[in-house]
Amino acid sequence: MLNPSLFDNSDLLNVDSVQLTDLFKSITNKVSIDKEVIDARNTMQYFNEYVFEEVNGKHHIELCDALDTLEDVAGIIPRNSGKSSIVSTRYPAYRLGNDRGIRVIIGSHTATLASSFSRSIESIMKLEKYKLLFGDMIPNISTSAQSETVKWNETEKIVKGRPEFNQLGFRVDAKDASIFSVGVGGAVVGRRADIIILDDIIDRNDVKTDSQIIDINYWFNEELKGSRHSKTQTIVVGSRWSMKDIYISVISKMVENDAELTGNMVDEVLEQIRRYRELERELERV
Repeated sequence: MLNPSLFDNSDLLNVDSVQLTDLFKSITNKVSIDKEVIDARNTMQYFNEYVFEEVNGKHHIELCDALDTLEDVAGIIPRNSGKSSIVSTRYPAYRLGNDRGIRVIIGSHTATLASSFSRSIESIMKLEKYKLLFGDMIPNISTSAQSETVKWNETEKIVKGRPEFNQLGFRVDAKDASIFSVGVGGAVVGRRADIIILDDIIDRNDVKTDSQIIDINYWFNEELKGSRHSKTQTIVVGSRWSMKDIYISVISKMVENDAELTGNMVDEVLEQIRRYRELERELERV
């Protein structure tokens, strides 16, 4: 950091000391701003604070740090805690800003909710602070002909300026969407993803019958399997509606594979996982 005392002998330079002090302040402010921008580009926590001018709460910082590992993340997080804002809208926008070749699948219990996340990502990309960090990501669509050939709708979005290969080393095909939103049970055949985000894949109506739970479990374990590769980051967050729902079985498997467990109910989830595994062992003995 520059020291203002360096300007004490400014008369030797034949420059007014007030001008030098103003210059010092200007340089200091620029360095501070540049650091803020660099931090916002490199960490999810600072991106969240910089673009949205918010002070992160403790559980938000833990969630951002978990996402930044690029490892699988699982969390049972209460409603109205801001989890969807961070996980399903701001994080995809942040990752796509850093790598335009990233491919994201966002799933929720309905296609309508998943599409709302996609719209929110678009809104973030339109923010001036976002464009200052990452440039303009939204393709120009000025004619009806362009709207038919350029994918930019509620279900599929392809950001402009995509590279041939993303930073993970995977080829980005023309058919690959940058953002693909889908409801649970929806078709994902042929969809490749570097990030899979499943946010509230269960609602109160999905836990009424065992068959509903089995269907959701099958979709998660089998249908989405073809979309994953060795470096895919899978993120599952939600709020539990019933002790019968699939969150604990899903998260239990993810934790076994070294997923990062986050949220403000970690202890409760670990205890439920312990009981779930005990029940599995009992059933095996029957």
